Amino acid sequence: MPGQHQLVDIVHLFYPGQAVELDCHSLYIQLGFSSQLAESARKLSASELLERPDLPDKPEHRLRRLPAFVTGRIDLVSEKDFTMQLREVPEVLSRRLQADLKLHMLLVDPSGLFGFNGNLLETSRHEQALRVERALNGEAMNSRRYIRVAVRGRAFFLSEEVREGEREGTLLDLGGAGVKVETNVSWLQVGDELTMLIETGFLDENNEKHISLDVTVPARVVWLRQSGGTPEQPIYQVGLAFTEISIHDQDRLISFILAYEEKERKAKDLAR
Repeated sequence: MPGQHQLVDIVHLFYPGQAVELDCHSLYIQLGFSSQLAESARKLSASELLERPDLPDKPEHRLRRLPAFVTGRIDLVSEKDFTMQLREVPEVLSRRLQADLKLHMLLVDPSGLFGFNGNLLETSRHEQALRVERALNGEAMNSRRYIRVAVRGRAFFLSEEVREGEREGTLLDLGGAGVKVETNVSWLQVGDELTMLIETGFLDENNEKHISLDVTVPARVVWLRQSGGTPEQPIYQVGLAFTEISIHDQDRLISFILAYEEKERKAKDLAR
């Protein structure tokens, strides 16, 4: 992982409900995928799902449109291991997960992001529950990858190509490395580089305050597909990756995402 890392004690960060990310890229390498394909997956993050429906439907091509990370939650914790429930398992890894594979994982905690290694001990029948060796120490990650949150808001595309009435979209979700937007803007194309303004926020009922985010960032269109509308007035979903984002703006994004994730976690705990 890029960035400067510091070894820290993380044993206290393993608890039921804790958010975890599984590094699929390291598994692709262990399972013998070509370095070129594995590298293309590594460039994605949990915040950048590059969807490529134009690729042939073969496992080696499907890898290109799968995440480098998949997210999950810790269910059970014991002295030497823990069990996590994944939201999904990439098809290319299905039926290939087995004991003794070495996993690299990330703990997504409000205090930061922490990477650690552990052996896979056991999988469930559907491979969405993994029992993994518990780590005592891990790395505090300065180069952070965070899970995507489904917060709503507005996005404005700022470009010389902007036409009157064709510059706004609805924010569908937000990650530390990119966003997904729904829009009727017709001039966007994959590869376009532009500046975008993101406006979003939510009510933190636990702390009785409104948390907002208003940030302008450079971005690149990485995928685009029609999701509705009519032939005359189509509606698109667009995936954009942030480019050359400042440390200050990335810290603001990360702080907002963690606050939203914590709010959602507390809401689920209360609903149980």
